[in-house]
Parts: sequence; C-alpha cells; structure tokens
Amino acid sequence: MMIVVLSCMAQTPNDVMLLKNPNNGKWGYASKDQNRKSPIRGLRKTAVNLLGKNQGIFASGSVNLIDWVVPAQYDAAATDFEENLAAVEIGGKVGFIDVHNRFIIEPKFEPMKNLEGFSQGMAAVKIGDKYGYIDKRGEVIIEPEFELARNFRDNMLATVKKDGKYGAIDIMGNLVVECKYVLEEAMIKVPISNKEYREAAKVAKQKKDADEYAPRIDALQVASREANKRINDSVWSQTLTYSTCVNGEYKGVSDNYGRVIIPPRYLDVHYDKDNHLYIVDDDYHNLKGVYSDKGDVIFYTLFDSIASFKNGKANAIVEGVCGWIDKDGYIEPEFLDKLCDLGLQQESSGDKRAARETYRRILRIDHNHVMALNNMALLDIDAHNYNDGISRLKLANKLAPDNKLIAENLEMAKHDRKERRWNRLTGALTTAMVVTGVTASTYAVTTGGSEGLKAANHIMSDLNTTLDNMENGTNKPLGQYDDSVFDVEGTETSQAISPTEAKNKTKKKAKDEKETYLEEKAAKAKKDADRAPLWRNASKVYDSYVSQLVRMNTYPEKYYNDNERKKIQSEMKRIRKDWEKKGFNITYSEWEDWIKEKK
Repeated sequence: MMIVVLSCMAQTPNDVMLLKNPNNGKWGYASKDQNRKSPIRGLRKTAVNLLGKNQGIFASGSVNLIDWVVPAQYDAAATDFEENLAAVEIGGKVGFIDVHNRFIIEPKFEPMKNLEGFSQGMAAVKIGDKYGYIDKRGEVIIEPEFELARNFRDNMLATVKKDGKYGAIDIMGNLVVECKYVLEEAMIKVPISNKEYREAAKVAKQKKDADEYAPRIDALQVASREANKRINDSVWSQTLTYSTCVNGEYKGVSDNYGRVIIPPRYLDVHYDKDNHLYIVDDDYHNLKGVYSDKGDVIFYTLFDSIASFKNGKANAIVEGVCGWIDKDGYIEPEFLDKLCDLGLQQESSGDKRAARETYRRILRIDHNHVMALNNMALLDIDAHNYNDGISRLKLANKLAPDNKLIAENLEMAKHDRKERRWNRLTGALTTAMVVTGVTASTYAVTTGGSEGLKAANHIMSDLNTTLDNMENGTNKPLGQYDDSVFDVEGTETSQAISPTEAKNKTKKKAKDEKETYLEEKAAKAKKDADRAPLWRNASKVYDSYVSQLVRMNTYPEKYYNDNERKKIQSEMKRIRKDWEKKGFNITYSEWEDWIKEKK
C-alpha cells in the first residue's frame, strides 16, 4: 500500500470539456487548449455528442495525444464544472470532484441519470431511492423525499417530482408549485400553464430581497467558502491511498476510490514516490516500462532493466546497451544510436533475425528513429519485401531529407523493385509474343487481305519495340493489349481495329493500371505507418476488457453477465492472436479464460 499526495495543478473549470475515452469506455475532462497533434484540437465545447456518435475519432490510437486534465476514470460525469465542482460516478457511487481530480465530496450517493455540479451552493443528490439536496460540505440541507430533483435555478426555485408529477420548491425546501404537471416544460415554459411558476418566482425574489432566506443563504456561503478554500489553495493537497489490485498473478494499481491507475496485467509494480512514477514488469519477456501516477504510459515495457530514478533520470538497458531515460518520456539519443550499432554488428555476424528484433525494439521506443527505419528497410528489401522496405525508407527520407545515404537507398530500392518487375514482365511478354504470333496469323487469315496482315504485323512490331525499350531502360513497358484488338465478328465484311486505336486503347489501360497501383501503394504505406499506434491502441482495448472482467468479478450482482463475459473474452483472444500474426505482442491475461465460480 502506498500513500500519495495529490497536489493542485494550474487549470480552471472553464478550460476543460467532458470527453469519453473509447479505449476504456470511461469519462474524463480534457483541456480545451490541445497540443497540435491532438485529434480534438480546435474544439471549444463539450465533445460528448461528437464522441458519442463517432468514437472512431481515436481509431489510430491518437487518444494518447490528448491533453487530459482529469483522466478518463469515471463511469459517468457531469457535462460541466458548476461552482468549481462536477458530479462523477465510480464504483456505483456519486461524488463531487474539482478540476484537479480531487474528491471534495466523497462518492457516497446513488447514481443519477443527470449528473450536475452545484447551483446556489446546493446540489441535488440521490440518497437511497429518494432525492434531496446537499451543501458543499456534503451535508444534507433538504431532506430526500422526492422521486426526482433538479439543481436550483437563478430564480431560487428547483424542479422536483412527486407521485409522477412535477412541481417546484424554494431554497428552504418549501413546495411553492404543487406537483401536478406531467411535463416540466409545461410548468416552466408554456404560457398560461406556467402562471403559478412565474408567481412563485416573484415571491421567491421578494423573500430574498426581504432577507427571509438570509439564514439559509449564509449557511450555504459558509460551506462554499470552506470548499472553495481547498479548491483554490495550492498548498492544500489530498492524500490518496494507492494499493495493488490483483488479477490472478498479475498486478496493477488502483486508489482508495476504485480508480484504476494501472491495469492489472504486470508481474510486478514498483512505486517511485520521489518521482511519482510506477515501474512495471511485463512477465512475457521480463521487460520493464514506466507509468506516471496519473496512469499515463511514459514508456511501454521495452527495457530489459531500469535503475532507480535520480533527479528525474534513470539508466536503462536494452540488449546489453545502456543509456538514460527521464520521467517526462525523453530518451538519450545516443542510447538508440548505440542500439543501431548493435543491430549492424548482428547483421555483420549473419544473425539478421536478431538484428531485425533489435531494430524493431528501437522503433517501438521511437517509431521515428531514422537509422533504425533505414536499416530495417534494407533487411526488408534483402528479403524482397519491397513494399515495407520502401515505405520505411520514404518515412526516413521525410524525417531526414538531407541524409544522402537514405536518399540513395530509397532510389536504389525503387530501381531494384522496378528491375524485378520488368524482369517478370519481360518473361510474360516473351511468352505473349509467341501466342500473339499465332493469334495475329489467324487474325490475318480470318479477316483476309492486306489489311489483316498489316494489323497483325503492327501488333508484333509494338511488342518487339516494348521489349527493346525495356532492355535499354528508355521507357516503361506498355500495358497488355486488350483482347478486343483480336475480336472478329465472323463475317467477311468485318473491319479490323486500326493500329492507332489499338495503341491508344493500350496506353489508356496502362495509365489506369499505373494509377491503381499507385493508389494501392499509398494505401499500403499509410497502413504500415499506422500499424505501431494501432498496436498500442489494441493493447489498451485489451486492458480495458481486463478491467471490465475484473469489475464483473468484484461486483457480480451489478455487472456480471455471462453472455457479455463470453463476448469480451472472445474479443480478447481475437485481438491478441491477430497482433501476434503481425509480429506484435499483447500480453496474455488469465482473465481471457476466466469463468465465474458457481456458488
């Protein structure tokens, strides 16, 4: 068990918006001032509706680029912070947090359909099966006696519901509009029918001006000042208890409110209290990674060992190569360069498989490492995997346009691929000439006369010219001839297609084939570039499924559903096996095969 002090951060309620993380299905609050790479950059209103309709906005794993102010840890949350507080639901209970993710009012109330903040110093809450009102101390001000209750408006009235009908109360809890309306809008907005409500609002204003509400208002202001002092005081901090949550033999971290900080998928979790970091150990390859105490991944499990952090830095080892990393996610540039040198040594000794794995680990740490991209690409091309190799070289060339070595490698790779294609096509065209010779002769006999022989000779001449040009490297080969060139109506009056028409048709088809090829190549390059972030996204989805199963086991009465369990586990198996086929590892969790014990 670890005790952690959660301190204030410079952020205001107006600077954030409610956001749902599709990876774990939880709600949090993101900064409206997003970084340049963030998928929600430019949004200034709540993104609830946008994400509810199109959660695919984060499909490529770009959710990791979002600047979260309050991590997505809650089952439900209020749209806005009102009077500096927002209601959130976690573990089947509702509490109130400030913008620094500190519980000002503990989660002890029942879940509600419409979560809000505070208004007029009070908030509607559900206690048992009834609604009442609390102040900012969390103390009950108006007893729970309503089927439903809304927050107070500026006119000092709040909507309540009794016996299935709507009415209104004032801040003293007095029923000032009888509960007789089927619709809340009919009571408040519809002319004529809202007369009683308008009169009640006038009376409330008169009572406020006459200080009849003064005792209640004063008491609410005292409670608000106490809460606001903690919210605004940068010295005040909240002490949280972090404990290890266990999933079989695997460990994670959650706090005393049940917020999962690190999913339970690691063999060991060590907390560095001086730097507010967690060092995790992945048992699959016995590799180490780093999390922040907010649950953000700083480094994935990629290192063979990580020493203790001192002054924000720690020594790390990969394949016997040592370098430093820091708590902000930066890594010593020479560290990866030394790893590249190791890969070259492995290549020199003939162990290309080990070299490929070394480069792969470098690119998992920094997917834009130029020399690792270059060296991995050359291994791809050596294995005749030109698409992957050229895609990596293009990315390396884009990242380092002045590097002549990479530019030369890219041009050579393109030339080699073209030569291999031309060699295959040359063989195909040579075979086609034999077939064409027979076809052309038959064509001449069928159509008769000099026109048929002229067309046949022209076709043969075009094929010979194409082969000569390919061997000389003067131009690319024309596309295959359209079969319609040789179509014959079967009558003596049929007219042969002119050589010019046949040549134009051939050029058009070659152009179409080239455009199709370039489109497919661009799509493949994009897919390759997106593969690594997609893998990280899939890993987080897998972790979210583990969390759902853990919750089913912890709160079976509320969450367990056997069909849903089977569906989740089937999806976990599919995700893990799919990425194994692509060469990426997602650590197996025993929850994948968990079956609830029957009592």
